[in-house]
Amino acid sequence: MMPQESQHPLQRVKTSHMTKNRQRARLVFFAEIDGLFKIDEDRLFELNMLGTTSLPSIHNNMGVEKGKQVAAFRIIPLVCENETMDKLKAILSKPLFSVKPYRAKTASLLITGTEVYEGKIKDGFKPVIEAKLKKNTGLSL
Repeated sequence: MMPQESQHPLQRVKTSHMTKNRQRARLVFFAEIDGLFKIDEDRLFELNMLGTTSLPSIHNNMGVEKGKQVAAFRIIPLVCENETMDKLKAILSKPLFSVKPYRAKTASLLITGTEVYEGKIKDGFKPVIEAKLKKNTGLSL
């Protein structure tokens, strides 16, 4: 039995800093903010092992930008038994995904090597780390 739009169990999934959008026969999840994507991996595995459901996602603890698609759900044959829907609802009784906002902290960088110190070679590491740090946290060294 295919659930009605208002009955779709994933429509009721509570997520933190994520939006859901129904596209064709699937439900797609997007990050609402820049941050760290978190998954309850055990429950995601359990959901994907039901057989007729599929919820692929990006990896746990990945950095995401606002608007990035992070997961998409579908029932593979487009119909499933009530028993499967009951199991699905039980698995989804608490949040499965979240995006945690980046938190600003302090950062230091220690560059070692006599070649850099003596000016024999130019340090290419610091600019890369500074750019990533600034993009993800707003911090500067």
